[in-house]
Amino acid sequence: MKHFKHKKRMAVCLIAALFIVLFIIGFIDVNLRFPKPQEELYSIDEWVSWNDDIRIKAKSIDYCSSSELTQKYGIKEGNNDKIFYIVTKLEVNNTSNKDINFEHIFEKFNLVMYPIGYENQGMIFTDSPIIAANSTEEKIACFTVSEGLIRNERREAALQNDIYLCLKVYPVRQAIVFKGVQ
Repeated sequence: MKHFKHKKRMAVCLIAALFIVLFIIGFIDVNLRFPKPQEELYSIDEWVSWNDDIRIKAKSIDYCSSSELTQKYGIKEGNNDKIFYIVTKLEVNNTSNKDINFEHIFEKFNLVMYPIGYENQGMIFTDSPIIAANSTEEKIACFTVSEGLIRNERREAALQNDIYLCLKVYPVRQAIVFKGVQ
């Protein structure tokens, strides 16, 4: 009976060792196939080449309520006191020979705050999201911040974090960095 328990324990140890070895091999394999992304970080008033035809430059970032959004930017988004907005002013340069719908590009962007770990995708608020061929236009893009995403008592501290407007994630992490909203 004692001999049987020894074989059973040895089999369990071998199976556990096999799982550990397979996990390590898989972990190494995944990290070799998908290495850590390179970083391209830009700041306000620096042009970012998003692709061959589109360049983007961040002009400013602002935090405001629904009423301030209407007052400062002329955008009416209702009168909900629990919804606030992070507003980015962007200058977008279209160097192609055709009109581009910036809304389709902007829906791929997201706003991230480090180190608190907040992430949000935005919406575009402009008269027209179309950017004419061979032109540069200013666009206003907003990110909704509800009470559920960042509580009121933590909002001030959260907005002092580095805020990244992430344009691309992989294989190159491309982002415009704002050093906190004033």
